[in-house]
Amino acid sequence: MSSKSSNSHSRRLMKTTVLNRRGIAIGGTVALAAALFAACKSSEVLNVSTPDFLSVDAYSTPAGVDPLRFGVLSDFAYAYDGNTDGFTVVSGDLADEITTTDTFDGRLTVNARRTAEINNEMESEYRKMQQAHLGAVTAAQTIAAVAPNLKWQRGEMYVVKGFTEIFFAEGWCSGTAFSTSAAYGKPNSTQELFQMAVASFDTAITLADTSKRVLYGAQLGRARALLALGKYADAGTTVASVPRTFQFLVTHSTASSRENNGMWTGAANGASRYSVITNEGGNGLNYLQTPADPRMPWTASTRIGFDGRSTNLPVETKFGQTTSGVVADGTEAQLDILEARLQGGTQADRDAVFAGLNQLRATNTPGGRRALRSSARR
Repeated sequence: MSSKSSNSHSRRLMKTTVLNRRGIAIGGTVALAAALFAACKSSEVLNVSTPDFLSVDAYSTPAGVDPLRFGVLSDFAYAYDGNTDGFTVVSGDLADEITTTDTFDGRLTVNARRTAEINNEMESEYRKMQQAHLGAVTAAQTIAAVAPNLKWQRGEMYVVKGFTEIFFAEGWCSGTAFSTSAAYGKPNSTQELFQMAVASFDTAITLADTSKRVLYGAQLGRARALLALGKYADAGTTVASVPRTFQFLVTHSTASSRENNGMWTGAANGASRYSVITNEGGNGLNYLQTPADPRMPWTASTRIGFDGRSTNLPVETKFGQTTSGVVADGTEAQLDILEARLQGGTQADRDAVFAGLNQLRATNTPGGRRALRSSARR
């Protein structure tokens, strides 16, 4: 056979083989599909397996501890500063750190300090904080039952529980209750909420184990609640070992709008519902001074607010879309210690406090929003 004939014969064999294989493959696919449908009931055709989602029972196992924790931390971040009306945003609106450029009365009344019995925007934030609190309580109980040796993981849930109790005491009127699906909770006074928070942080400290994050976070939260109860010396002692560089953070990402930093969403992104304000009320702080205060960096822009009338809104550059939120930090610890010293009442105590404040300013370590507001509040 010539070379030309041989090549032609080879091509025909190859073509035949490919066609046969395709026929087998197609026939096999049809047969397999027919077998699958024959084996299924009509009621099961639309049932889809979702391996990325765990059943409720799956969380009640040692392997489910981390997914359970992560869910609680996500809810806490969302309530604290992970949405347009997170706690940092709405409290900033109330405290004249920011102003509203919105048309919704729920945000306008908070800015104007007018109480409204029905406030959908603030009710939404209240529900998110309640969800984080209940999730922390449930997770702590579950971890204790299925993995009692995972101490700091359980302690972390008590840290979340304690901070949400502080936020309810600071942000809402007396009477907050914590209910479950089984029973209504009793209304708690503001003092009771702070006492509850101290107890939560005490538990977290005993469970901190090797986790400095849990230990220092619990100490900072405990001191904050103690200050609100007027127990200054105890508060200062509680945070004596917290390093200046420590930060208890919640984290953010671009994975979904829920996971964005709420201050960025509320006051910097597009036609936002809030904006940085300056000299509010005649005695407010000059946030938009030039050169910019290092605690509140900003740039000019031509942005228009949600209401369509607020123009040339400044863009705060302290908080980006994925900037972590500072719940508490070592700067706040130093302020707590100075607050305790101030209670001594002597000139030496006052001199020491002024020297301490000047030292904090000179070292210029950025603190959390809560630390700055805490010092202004006292």
